[in-house]
Amino acid sequence: MVNIQKYLNQKYPTKEDKEKVKEIIINRENPLSEVEGGELNLSEYFNLEKLIVDGRDLKTPLTELKVDGCSKLIQLKCIINYTFKINDLRDLDLSNCRCLADLACQVNLFTSIDFLKRLPHPEKLFYLDIGDNDFATQDLKLQAKLTELQTKFQAKEEELQEQIEAKEKQVANAKTKLDTIRSKKAKLAKQLNKVTNPVEREQLNQVFLEAERKLMKAEMELEFNEKEKTSLSLRVKELEDKLEKERQNVLGAIEKRVEDIKEVSRIASVSQSSEPLGRFARLGRAADDITDFVHDCATD
Repeated sequence: MVNIQKYLNQKYPTKEDKEKVKEIIINRENPLSEVEGGELNLSEYFNLEKLIVDGRDLKTPLTELKVDGCSKLIQLKCIINYTFKINDLRDLDLSNCRCLADLACQVNLFTSIDFLKRLPHPEKLFYLDIGDNDFATQDLKLQAKLTELQTKFQAKEEELQEQIEAKEKQVANAKTKLDTIRSKKAKLAKQLNKVTNPVEREQLNQVFLEAERKLMKAEMELEFNEKEKTSLSLRVKELEDKLEKERQNVLGAIEKRVEDIKEVSRIASVSQSSEPLGRFARLGRAADDITDFVHDCATD
């Protein structure tokens, strides 16, 4: 099966042929329904001014589009309809498209607008449509990530707190046991001082030595439990620090989404059209909504 790159290479085999091309149009009027999509590199089409690729009119969608050599490109439309296969385009390098005035790349898989930030002359745009991409999905993923982090932390913290409470009981029991043994040892010491019979004194001395061994064991047990309790408390603190770090990373990503939306608005404001955004509303969450979400998360 011929793909779009091979098809164009066969149609324009030489470098000179490619340099003569000013328009490449694949749409309902010029369908290539038997041609596969995939990767399309147009870097050698230096004089290309108009590029239209409608995903409905290829056998399969594009997965990559390179136009970094197309400095004269004025119109770029890489679009598709929701009822057909979704285009696989995830990024687009427009950094060399100095003449671009009409840009439509709706219904793709873009998750950020970084490709727009690379436009050398956004003020030349008179039409921009980036609707029906994956921006909203990205917002939901970020929110889900934050919720997942908080849920995992809460479950782990509860588990550690239960262990700390159990360890506190063990520490309390060890202290009680230690106090009992110390009291018993003190009484034995007094009795030992009063006994003069060698046999009785030896028997009592054995009991006293056993009490000393138990006391030493109880002290070690108490020390161990206190260290374990301290270790668990440190783990809780480490967990809190880790959560906060990851939480700030997610919040930073969400805040970047706010900046992305503001950037599109800025590009729109400097462009030549009064309505350059087209279906910009489908970019994702409104900037105010995301800002409110970030504020709510930051104050939780």
